[in-house]
Amino acid sequence: MDVSYEELLKHCEERMPYFMIPRYIRFVESLPKTPTERVQKHILKEECITTDIWDIEKAGYRIKR
Repeated sequence: MDVSYEELLKHCEERMPYFMIPRYIRFVESLPKTPTERVQKHILKEECITTDIWDIEKAGYRIKR
């Protein structure tokens, strides 16, 4: 199933308050996990902003408040 950035944001806007909608989006094959299946957030934070991340503000997308 392929989803565009805009479709994902529209889905988020319908279900989340505006302040919880992420500014940056990056699609990945899988999340780094521990042997007990917990997401390793520190690895995601280390990767930070890369060239393949979509930025809502740079794209000119406006979130409705």
